[in-house]
Amino acid sequence: MQERHKRWEKLGVEQVRADLESGGNRVVGGTSKVKQAAWEWVKAEEAKQKINDEINFSLDDVSVNLKTIIKLLKTIYHKWKKQT
Repeated sequence: MQERHKRWEKLGVEQVRADLESGGNRVVGGTSKVKQAAWEWVKAEEAKQKINDEINFSLDDVSVNLKTIIKLLKTIYHKWKKQT
């Protein structure tokens, strides 16, 4: 099964999913157990991608927030420096 996973990774989730949706005979092939394993692989890969997207989105938010905080701190520092 490991070899199939490597092959599916090379093909990509979209291509494996598309094949499965049209019967799974062109790319996935094999028995119904193989097709079931392919569906499980597709779902796992899509879940990983969703998690990665959420993490990247969160990191982007943190980055924006840090930039805003730094800008605010610089403004406060310059105002404070002018007063002293």
